[in-house]
Amino acid sequence: LKVAIDSKDKDLISDLYYGLGINYYYIGELDSALKYYLVTEFSLKHTDNKKLESMVNNELAIIYKDKGMNHKSIYYLKKSIKLNTELNRIKSLAKNFINIGNSFSNIMMIDSAEFYYNKVLGLKDKKSKLEARTLNNLSSAFYKNGDFKKSLEYLSKAITKKDLDTLDMLLYKSNYDLCLITLGSRPTYSVKDEYLKITKNRITVDYADALFKASIYKLYDKKFKDALVFLNKANAILVSENNITKAKEITGIFISISKKLGSFELSNTVNEYDNYINMERILYSNLLLKETDLKLEVENSILDLNQQINTANINIKLLFAFIICLVILIPVAIRYVIVNKLIASLKENQNHLSNQLVHIHERGIKNSLGKMISLMVISKRFNDDDIFVKIVDEIVEDSNKLSRVINNNTLTRSTNVNTTTTNKLPVGR
Repeated sequence: LKVAIDSKDKDLISDLYYGLGINYYYIGELDSALKYYLVTEFSLKHTDNKKLESMVNNELAIIYKDKGMNHKSIYYLKKSIKLNTELNRIKSLAKNFINIGNSFSNIMMIDSAEFYYNKVLGLKDKKSKLEARTLNNLSSAFYKNGDFKKSLEYLSKAITKKDLDTLDMLLYKSNYDLCLITLGSRPTYSVKDEYLKITKNRITVDYADALFKASIYKLYDKKFKDALVFLNKANAILVSENNITKAKEITGIFISISKKLGSFELSNTVNEYDNYINMERILYSNLLLKETDLKLEVENSILDLNQQINTANINIKLLFAFIICLVILIPVAIRYVIVNKLIASLKENQNHLSNQLVHIHERGIKNSLGKMISLMVISKRFNDDDIFVKIVDEIVEDSNKLSRVINNNTLTRSTNVNTTTTNKLPVGR
């Protein structure tokens, strides 16, 4: 899973969460299985994997049914049925129909249960094993509804189907005996010992059912204490598996048959049953609390997963943007730096030259003025106008040169500057 998350493969991540859910379910850790199924359900919102979505919905329904939360089970099964119908997955649809029939049967909606079971029987190319299982489920629904004759009718059909494995055959025959004992008749098959032997090292729910049937056979044989022992063992297994609905159901059947036999003092059994009902309420309250904690844990898992995916996406986008910036901006930046350095160098040289020129011409003007002042000091007057004119010409020429240098290095220089020449300079100036 860690490798998959690092690879950002959303389909693989969903498959792995689903796989974790399956494995936790088969080792009996329903809460852990539920957590990973719910995370899978959320992760599929970002994909279009309808097949896996239908499978997850079916598995969620089974867990909620085992927990006695049949209405939630029906909700997920209807979602799965819709998807499998779109995908034309006939075998998966058959499983959906059987499971939703079981859930309706658990809440005593027998008409709805019969409707979905008959959908399975109406499928083409169905296997005998699937048909027998459906007939057995129909029998169970009518047994719960008190129609024992119809229950026996469906079981008679189930037992005659071909290609049934030993476990299925023992289940159907023990159910047939259960109906007969309930009706006050003699059991036909008496498969108690064989059923216990084959289920002891197999699936725990099947072993619980075999123990329950053993308790019924003991009731028929008037061995009431042994019957209670087997019933308690069956309930212990079902409660440990969080299968509250089944535990309540078999206890009710046990008490009903005990009353019909009439020769058994029921006070201890009824008290025990009342204690069990109280225990069931406590367990159910604890179950709701555990589910609340589980939801929080799932939400945290989802938030962590989202954060990891978002962080990865942001990092990829940033890396991509950074690479584009490097490709585009590096040449631009290099050119910018080179051009700026050249411009700065040129400006520096220009300023240096301008300063030198200004300095040279300023010094020339000062020298000319110095000559003029010296003559004025020495001669006290300008007797020779030619010398005066000559000195003034030099000063004006140097001033014009300085003006041209300054104007050529000023950005705001006017293009219509009129340069004053010696010839235009009045003597008085």
